[in-house]
Amino acid sequence: MPLHKAVEVVGLPGCGKTTYIRAQMAQISQYYTVVESRKRTLASRLRTRLGAIVLRKRYPDLPDDFIQKLSYRLSFRLSRHKDACVFYFDSGFCQFALEYLIATDFKDRLAVLEALKGLPVPDALIYMYDDPDAVIDREMQRPARRYPDLDRAELARRYKKAEEVLKEGIFPLAKAVYPANLAAENDFEGIMKA
Repeated sequence: MPLHKAVEVVGLPGCGKTTYIRAQMAQISQYYTVVESRKRTLASRLRTRLGAIVLRKRYPDLPDDFIQKLSYRLSFRLSRHKDACVFYFDSGFCQFALEYLIATDFKDRLAVLEALKGLPVPDALIYMYDDPDAVIDREMQRPARRYPDLDRAELARRYKKAEEVLKEGIFPLAKAVYPANLAAENDFEGIMKA
């Protein structure tokens, strides 16, 4: 079935990405090698540091914290899975970039989106969406909120901007974008064939 070499799920924090992935893991793992973040080992820390040096030269306009986190994601992905069809569980570049931009109020938007163009972005994105108010409610009620310093109005403003970034800056990087919604009970195979 693999129609794509690499797949990542993207969407606003709180839209149901993790819930969807866990519910579909049996189908996903039939066709794809699932790549998850790993505990940091001495070797991964060394790869992260070396990668950050290279990335700093390649992307001098990006902030150091972005470079470090980007390097971490690169450190355990590329060499091990270069020949496999992969599904990025929680380690995709696109979702990481989106969440970084939300956290920084889109301060480095152009530089981050430009950097994504030079990275191995998945050729397929599954776009999880839901009613914006429901997504904001879920995020506000999480015990460990991603953006604890933001009130509801500010979170709504940033999420609206994040939707624009997805549609105008991130979706065009992939060959295919498949919409999905938890309420619609989309199964993985059905989405990928749509």
